[in-house]
Amino acid sequence: MADTAFLRTTGDVADHIRAPVKSGQVFQETAEDMAERLAFDRELLSCHQAAEWGMRTIQGSFGHLQLPLNINNPAGRSNLLKVCVRLSNLRAQQVGISQIRNTFVPIWKEGEQEQVWDKFEGMLFGDIR
Repeated sequence: MADTAFLRTTGDVADHIRAPVKSGQVFQETAEDMAERLAFDRELLSCHQAAEWGMRTIQGSFGHLQLPLNINNPAGRSNLLKVCVRLSNLRAQQVGISQIRNTFVPIWKEGEQEQVWDKFEGMLFGDIR
């Protein structure tokens, strides 16, 4: 996922980076292909919005943490970032206010996906406890 401000690249990563269509871009596609492209763009924008909300949540929770991370200590950087993310998740769970939860959980729980949603934690994290 990428923002439209990022360059579209060529080579090995070209098929792995997706960005929505910029306004005013002209395409010579069939109506069916264009409808498919626009549906995909809506999904990209939805994912991008969730990522932005998540980043804002972490930045907002730790706004006073202005500690430069040591470039020579990757383990230390990793641990600090993991602690920040986990504390942010704990805060969201305890407070109960989460834009991502309010917006996306009802969509994720639709239909048959509700069974996956309810058992997801056990599938991934059952052995960690």
